Amino acid sequence: MIISKILQEIKSIGSYEKKIVYVKDIPLKQPEYKPIALKQNVRDALLNMGIEKLYLHQALAIEHLRKGEDIVIVTSTASGKSMAYMIPIFETLMTNSKATALYISPLNALVNDQLKKFIDFRNKLSIGIDIIPFIRDTPEDERLKAMYMRTSRIILTNPDMIHYNFLRNLDKWEDFFTNLKYVVIDESHSYTGVFGSHVANIIRRLERICDTYMTHPQYICCSATIGNPKDHSSKLIGRNVTEIIKDGSETKPKKFILLNPYNCINKEDINIRSGSFSESLNLFTMFVEKGLQTIVFINSIQTMERMYKEAKAKLEKKGLVNIISPYKAKYGHADRKKIQECLLNGSMRGILSTNALELGIDIGSLDACIINEYPGTIQSTRQRAGRVGRGNKESIITLVAGRNALDQYYMRHPEKLFADNNEIAVLDLDNDHIQAYHIMCASQEYPLDKEEDEKYFGEGLKKLIDQLKSESLLIEDEMGIYSLDSKIYDRMSIRNISNDLYSIHLLDIEKRTQIDEEIDKSIAFRNAHNDAIYMYNGEQYHVKKIDHIKKEIYAECIVAEYYTKPIFEIKVLIKDTYNSEKILSKAGDVIVKIGHVDVIEQVIGYKKYHNFTDTLLNEYSLGMPEVSFKTVAFWIEFPHRIKKMIEDAHLDFFGGIHAIEHTIIALYPLYLLADRTVVGGLSIPPHNEEKSRIFIYDCNDGGIGYAEKGYELIGNLLKAALDFIKGCPCSDGCPSCIQSSNRSNKQLDKYAAI
Repeated sequence: MIISKILQEIKSIGSYEKKIVYVKDIPLKQPEYKPIALKQNVRDALLNMGIEKLYLHQALAIEHLRKGEDIVIVTSTASGKSMAYMIPIFETLMTNSKATALYISPLNALVNDQLKKFIDFRNKLSIGIDIIPFIRDTPEDERLKAMYMRTSRIILTNPDMIHYNFLRNLDKWEDFFTNLKYVVIDESHSYTGVFGSHVANIIRRLERICDTYMTHPQYICCSATIGNPKDHSSKLIGRNVTEIIKDGSETKPKKFILLNPYNCINKEDINIRSGSFSESLNLFTMFVEKGLQTIVFINSIQTMERMYKEAKAKLEKKGLVNIISPYKAKYGHADRKKIQECLLNGSMRGILSTNALELGIDIGSLDACIINEYPGTIQSTRQRAGRVGRGNKESIITLVAGRNALDQYYMRHPEKLFADNNEIAVLDLDNDHIQAYHIMCASQEYPLDKEEDEKYFGEGLKKLIDQLKSESLLIEDEMGIYSLDSKIYDRMSIRNISNDLYSIHLLDIEKRTQIDEEIDKSIAFRNAHNDAIYMYNGEQYHVKKIDHIKKEIYAECIVAEYYTKPIFEIKVLIKDTYNSEKILSKAGDVIVKIGHVDVIEQVIGYKKYHNFTDTLLNEYSLGMPEVSFKTVAFWIEFPHRIKKMIEDAHLDFFGGIHAIEHTIIALYPLYLLADRTVVGGLSIPPHNEEKSRIFIYDCNDGGIGYAEKGYELIGNLLKAALDFIKGCPCSDGCPSCIQSSNRSNKQLDKYAAI
């Protein structure tokens, strides 16, 4: 009742009357159980934890695992996925005194969270099984003990440690891998793009070693709801998986509010949306004052820091002290644990977080969730909304729209946010740069065999091995094919493709302090060019100097009231075309092609914007070096008749195709589990006999599957783009339709695009 009362109170406030555009009542969903035979001590342990019956999906998962199958569990946040894999793991380890299990998570905080659950369940079972975390936060003496004592039977870790430690030190882990029965891959949906491709290759190397030791562990993937969980998980582990999608867990009633700030006009007479910041801040402090334990998700650390500061001051004026806190991914284990404990015991009433708390870390049962601006995907929105409503009370979720195109799209079409339309997770294993690196690592773990190892690394293995041999990166003798490079593991980050990296340091002649991890050159030139404001962990750094020989960037920490955005000049050169093309159904002479391209990017300037009003302050010229890379692109070719038709209507043809390019990029997250930065674009007017084209290219060196997926979905993308542009109420184009937040908005024509 308290939630309904608060909602009525909000609606009664005059300023909110037109802002609340939609309220979705999510009803109570009753739990669905399934009986299953369990060992008596397991049943007793569950009863001790207050669990009398298992949910349908938990029982199904256990049944399929008992049949020896690999599975993916696809259920909502807080649906009890942990118990679905802990029960079979402990059953096996209690039966087989040598059996081991490996848990892999993308987040250290989630490792620590699951560690507690494993230990609690073990203690309830009254058994003596050694369970350890093996991550960066684990004290070195404990890591060394695990490596040399060899008593650990359940290890919780992350992909980085599998790559940099376990597979690198196989002599220390031979006993563990020889007896490995289960590999749990938690939050498996998060392994997409470059990182996902690296992790998929790491898993293939792990599988190769297990085969060498003649052990065949079962894989248990745990995924959020996405559009292709079976296909994605199968690609990730290289095996067919059984999909568990029937969610038997109970969900409490929720009210989901979509709130859209008013239209307003800025100084340039452009129709924009007022910011979401003040709306989210006011709702957050209101909910906290009314006793609701509330979380607010904010997309950037800088905005989160500012909101925390202002919310803290507002609440302290009302005598509410030390009841809210920010939550940062950079916090150490002790800080994170303290915040989680305060949330669980109720002494903390409000928490502000970026996506650090989006995944399945246990923070108890919250009453309210505020999502400050659409996070980019429906999957992420559901993950955030799933942080509330875990107890017995009704809860409230509020999505406060920003001015971006997708925010406003869902404000105009709220029913689509709640429809069963889940984004596709993109995972591509054919990037030669990534695969060559992992093949060289694999060759040090166990010599390569061109024929035998095709089952792990695909049909392109022989070609890659020959190429690496020709470059003297692999050698072949009677022992097999292998690398002699003792530092091969350190040659590439598993979150990058290129090893052409720049490091960022404080401008301090007294001492050398590195600000951030090494970043790819192209990203460095975009975000840390001369005079840029570079953001890291909520701090602003003003770039003062770049040493291109040492590949070092020097910056000083400042407090600035502005941020910077680069201005690009882009060239795209077609190298070859795939043996495939599409003809648009409603325009038979408009052709869509796909192929390999060279992209040349150069930062030729930058713009300064006011931090909180986004007002353009000034524009400056720069002369940064060119960055070029080979990738995959699809492109739309327009015949001359369309240009003539548009110009006969006294509209700007180039402005039209430029607007379509922006809109296609903006709409990528409608269909794919990715943000708009994974692809770039270029519109080219006709020149001599050349047709005009819109290029959409994968921003990753070598391509990572995003252009191919866009090509597959081009009909959907173009239809959505038309609806998108026509549906926006602005007169000439705005940030909610054809304008881009990180591209040039010169020469755009909304009506030519339509």
